[in-house]
Amino acid sequence: MKPKKYVYKQKIDKRSQHYKSFMRNLKAYKKFIEINGRLPMQRTVTTFRPIAEHRLYTWAAQLKHYKSKQTLPEWKYDLLNEIPGFLWSKQNNVWYSKFEECKNYIKRYGITPPQIKMDRFPERIENGKWISPIDDKLHRLSVWCLIQRNHYRKNTLKPDRLDNLIDIGFDFEPEHGPAYVSDKKANIKTVQGMDTEDNIKYLLNEQKGTWRF
Repeated sequence: MKPKKYVYKQKIDKRSQHYKSFMRNLKAYKKFIEINGRLPMQRTVTTFRPIAEHRLYTWAAQLKHYKSKQTLPEWKYDLLNEIPGFLWSKQNNVWYSKFEECKNYIKRYGITPPQIKMDRFPERIENGKWISPIDDKLHRLSVWCLIQRNHYRKNTLKPDRLDNLIDIGFDFEPEHGPAYVSDKKANIKTVQGMDTEDNIKYLLNEQKGTWRF
């Protein structure tokens, strides 16, 4: 049997505070996944997460760092691998974080986030950046969606990611590009397939577009 890379043998002292603390955090981590159906995620300036969730994310991130430095005990490595969906790769964590944002958007508005171009809204830009964190968040999400479509068309989208996107109703081939149609009578652009009250409306004057997230 080949030795496991990045881990080392360590005697387990189940009476130690270190072991008990690790097991408490492991139990809390598993419980979070059971309740929320996803891994704990990072708290950022634009993405609010409860303190308890952020602490679980930080705990797992630290263990991944130990693995990369070859200082993670084998018994911890084995226990973490038993967690359904646990990801050792930081890149995978970033993908699933965006996936959750996309899933929540589709659940709320009934459509896949449309492409948002900065040059359409110069009054919302300052020094090449979005003024509003909400605008910036939606723009980043729209770019992520565009990347997934490009991978899909090139047949380079990983099978597990493809399955996840299909499950949430991700639109790989928007019929009309950014999924907006012109309503000439009302002089607005509205998203198809949504109640009038909950429509995301754009003025035909593209310099004054607005959206909700």
